[in-house]
Amino acid sequence: MVDTALNAYLPSCGTEPKILHEAMRHAVFSGGKRLRPIVALAVADLSRAQPETVLDAACGIELVHAASLILDDLPCMDDATERRGHPCLHIKFGEASALLAAMALLSSAFELAARNSHEPHHSVELLEHAVGTRGLVYGQHLDLHYTQAKPTLEVLEQIHHLKAGALFLAAITIPAHILGMNENDLGLLKKFAQKVGLAFQISDDLLDEQTPLEDDGKSTFTAFLGRNGAFERMNTLIDEAIITLDSFGAPADPLRLLAQLVRKRVEPRC
Repeated sequence: MVDTALNAYLPSCGTEPKILHEAMRHAVFSGGKRLRPIVALAVADLSRAQPETVLDAACGIELVHAASLILDDLPCMDDATERRGHPCLHIKFGEASALLAAMALLSSAFELAARNSHEPHHSVELLEHAVGTRGLVYGQHLDLHYTQAKPTLEVLEQIHHLKAGALFLAAITIPAHILGMNENDLGLLKKFAQKVGLAFQISDDLLDEQTPLEDDGKSTFTAFLGRNGAFERMNTLIDEAIITLDSFGAPADPLRLLAQLVRKRVEPRC
């Protein structure tokens, strides 16, 4: 459903400016798991609403994620060459086109976030909180700063609450706002998103450990806690996240399964 909606929303590669539209599509359709929009659609399940009621907003959050990966890979950031087994966008299309594609995806994301809402300005504000200097951008800033000055474990957790966690949180708060969810339920779902977001980053660190050059020079949870300690911390976060869903009953099963998926992506390797 998400892929169909994204495909319909993004301009075709034959539409000018062709190179930028091709770059945008390359970034969005290069194998992402769509976890963040799935979280958004699961919030609709909890509210017994049709997924279409939050689908545009869910796609907007995914476009932010795609744009953030483009920027994260740039030579001035992580200086990566591959993403999901494909050349990074700046390798395939050049830095200038990568930057412009990221800008275009971000601008489209804000338009999509406002589409489903009866109060569009509030959805836009929630997305800005996730993306800007209170969220993703701040996390990236800290990550760059602590590439040279090694962070403490507490700072590393802060970085990834902001980087990985901010968009998981947006995937909860924006649909919850659109659907009029009460504050108590929203508070529980925020805790779920924060814990799963951090667990997901730890799982990434565990997977990246299989490729020694992947995190060369970077501080990771496996570096701080060791492989077993990082796996234990991830498991604790996932268990705590699942407990926050107890009061929702069966309608929260998609979120429970998503949390388990984070565990299963590394379990066979541990």
